Amino acid sequence: MVSRLAPLSRHYGWEIARLPRVLIVGALFRELDAVHRVAIPRLQADPTSSINTANIRSRADAIEDFALKAGGSIQEPAIAFAQHLHLVAHHFYAGEADAAWIATELGLLQQEFHVLAGTIMNFNVGPPGM
Repeated sequence: MVSRLAPLSRHYGWEIARLPRVLIVGALFRELDAVHRVAIPRLQADPTSSINTANIRSRADAIEDFALKAGGSIQEPAIAFAQHLHLVAHHFYAGEADAAWIATELGLLQQEFHVLAGTIMNFNVGPPGM
C-alpha cells in the first residue's frame, strides 16, 4: 500500500497529508446530520424518553470528540453545538423544559446546525495558503 501511495505523495502530498483530517471532518458532519435528521425530531416527538436524551448526549460526546480531532475553524462552533446539545438533554431529562423553551431551544439548535454545516462545507481541503 505504501509503495502505491509514494508516487501519489510526491505529486499530491498535501492531499494525502490532510486525508485524516478530511475523514474526521466527514465523520463530524455525519454525526451532525444524524442529530439534525434523527435525534432532534425524536426528542421533539417524545421529550420524556430517557432513550432519546441518552442518544442526544452520546451524539454530543461524539461531536465534541470529532471537533477536538478536527481542530481549526470547525472546532469552536462544533464544541459549542455539542455543549448546547448537552444542556438541552439535561433539561429534557430533568423535566425542566416547558413547550415554549423546547421550541426555542430546538430552533436554536437547528440554526446552529446550519451555521456549522456551512462551516464544514466551506472547509478548505487544498494545500496551505490556497
